[in-house]
Amino acid sequence: AASPTTSPSTRAGTAGALSFEPGRGFTVRFGEVFSTNLQSRIQLRSTFAVSGDDGDPGTPVPGPTNETQVRTLRLWLRGNVLDPNLRYGIQLAFGGNDFEPGSASPIFDAYFELTHLRDRNVRVGQFFVPFDRARTIREFALQSVDRAQVVRELTLDRDIGVALQSQDLFGEGGRFGYHLGVFAGAGRNRFGARPLGFLTMARVFVRPFGAFDDD
Repeated sequence: AASPTTSPSTRAGTAGALSFEPGRGFTVRFGEVFSTNLQSRIQLRSTFAVSGDDGDPGTPVPGPTNETQVRTLRLWLRGNVLDPNLRYGIQLAFGGNDFEPGSASPIFDAYFELTHLRDRNVRVGQFFVPFDRARTIREFALQSVDRAQVVRELTLDRDIGVALQSQDLFGEGGRFGYHLGVFAGAGRNRFGARPLGFLTMARVFVRPFGAFDDD
């Protein structure tokens, strides 16, 4: 037991716990007041071409070429603060393929989420616009090396905004859910004053056999 002179930070430290689970990373937890989970993933790629390319489709480079790169490197921090239902998520990206032209920011996701109400969870910050299933599936769960080009062309990526959502609407075992969102419409990591512009989205989904990991 802590003595009366023990500071709050010391008491929290004695109650802290560190755990590790394969596939779920490292978790630090201080009761219900604070927790953080650290996960990472990496995608390496080596491409061999019989005929190289100097950037001009009309001038093929003779001879075989090889390109080896760290295509994707991600770092996730997720947990709760002050209350189990006040959650946060931060995803940083450091792979050469992760940066957008003209932006040096590694921030992919940065949001807070209120989950007190089952049917009305609120998320605010920068996060993925949950528009199409083919884009929300994570890279490591794809059945092919890359997403189809048509998916990249017709998708919505990350943006700054607020969303109202539920993964278990009406408490029916995850059979029903929805997403409603209003976003700035300029994409992720946009800095400086911009003309007003909005992106709105609505999505309803049904799982006839109940909840499962559909990402």
